[in-house]
Amino acid sequence: MPFENTSDLPAYNWVGESFAESLTDLFARLDSRGTGLRVIPNGQRKVVQQKLRLPLTALPSLATSIKLANQSGAKLLVLGKYSVTAEQGDVAANLRVTVRVIKVSDGTFLGETLKDGRTIIRTIDLADALTKLQTLQGQVAHQVLYQREGNALSLSQNEVIELSRRVPPRAFEAYVKGMLTPATSETRANLFKNALRLYGEEKNGEIYPQASLELGHYYLKLNDYQTAADYFGRLQPSDSDFAEAAFYGGLMQWNLKNYDGAADTFRRLSDSTRLTQAYNNLGAVALYLATQDKKNENKVELLDEGLKVLQQASISAPDDVTTKFNYAYALFAAKRFKESAEQLKQVLLADQRDGQAYYLLSKANSRNGETEPATLNDNNARRYLPNYARVETEWQKSSTTNDIPFRLYTTFNRTEAVRNAEPLPSPQDDVQISLEKARGFSKAGRDDEALTELRKILVKDSMNAETYLLIGNVSLRRGDFEVAVSNYKTAIFWKNDLIEGHIA
Repeated sequence: MPFENTSDLPAYNWVGESFAESLTDLFARLDSRGTGLRVIPNGQRKVVQQKLRLPLTALPSLATSIKLANQSGAKLLVLGKYSVTAEQGDVAANLRVTVRVIKVSDGTFLGETLKDGRTIIRTIDLADALTKLQTLQGQVAHQVLYQREGNALSLSQNEVIELSRRVPPRAFEAYVKGMLTPATSETRANLFKNALRLYGEEKNGEIYPQASLELGHYYLKLNDYQTAADYFGRLQPSDSDFAEAAFYGGLMQWNLKNYDGAADTFRRLSDSTRLTQAYNNLGAVALYLATQDKKNENKVELLDEGLKVLQQASISAPDDVTTKFNYAYALFAAKRFKESAEQLKQVLLADQRDGQAYYLLSKANSRNGETEPATLNDNNARRYLPNYARVETEWQKSSTTNDIPFRLYTTFNRTEAVRNAEPLPSPQDDVQISLEKARGFSKAGRDDEALTELRKILVKDSMNAETYLLIGNVSLRRGDFEVAVSNYKTAIFWKNDLIEGHIA
């Protein structure tokens, strides 16, 4: 979440958003180094925020933040406050930040488990010159990870700080300020362009991917598709936002009537991401080329491709009405009218006012010799299809339906993109691995190593009864009777039928 500015200096509100951007990016990058910390992207968080009808410009309360984190599927929530002392003469502006980590499951603060089993809550409290903002963000990230993993954390603070400073500070500041500027403001575009320039100057001409992506969105809102396509096209496959940029890049090619280019873009995106939206859009573009591009010489192959990808998408996302409509339309174009009719009936179950679906279904009924259903659905098409007369005139002349468009997704689904990312080992798998190690260490009398593994488990699963039982056993061997009894009681609390806990 963005951090809260507690100083009476709104000019520094961008700092709070910068923590959300920087920490999200840092944790995502550190995940590739074995932290096992899967991050909810800022874009996905904002989508959930909008679904809950929470304004993006206001900071939610603690309770609402926990609800938002829970809806996003997060297990930990990082919240912070900061104050800025403004620059005075030769003295640079100073920043003080306070951070706490909250367990979403029960709303309690994440603490550090000591060797004796006690848990203490540590507040992250740091201060430095504002010019060292990214260093502070790296320190915060490292301390959050340390609170989660304790001595099991293999990354040093310097490693995390080095990663936090990968974006030149002035470029990062310009980017974050741009994110806080109204979506169609020229100032927003200028800030992102400035971020691109500053990044390129310090990085030997490299592209600042996040700034380029936002410029693509800016020009898309202005319907300047050519410029938007240019900025979306600057991102590389190695960039974390590449899938989103490629998706919108494909749409820009469609809007620019470069249909072959759109098909190629969605084809590559489908292969690399398995996104339903990418399959749907590829199918829609392929069908357009097969049925409405008179110059295309590969109509049969394109129709076959459209059918295959839309069938695949329809199977993987059976409740997706847009994909189902396009699949039905593809079957209709392939003259497989009975199958098309079955799919169209399912589309109409979801929306009983879909005039285009009624029209196609009436023609499919007619081709199937189903006179009565054809008449009924034609009447519904007359009622719900505004351009019925034009569509019917075309049908009577050429038995084509070019005035009924194929349906493309025009908004990238970040949630699906995250879900389709390469799966991480599940936390439960990690727990079982650590339990096996702890049992082995305990049997071998290597209690310190056993406790290290057991503490790692409690970070991921604070309700694991066997973990408390094993901590109790180690404590008992060491003569720490109070700690042992406390852990045995906790083990029984979480699993009342744990016989070993009762015996102990």
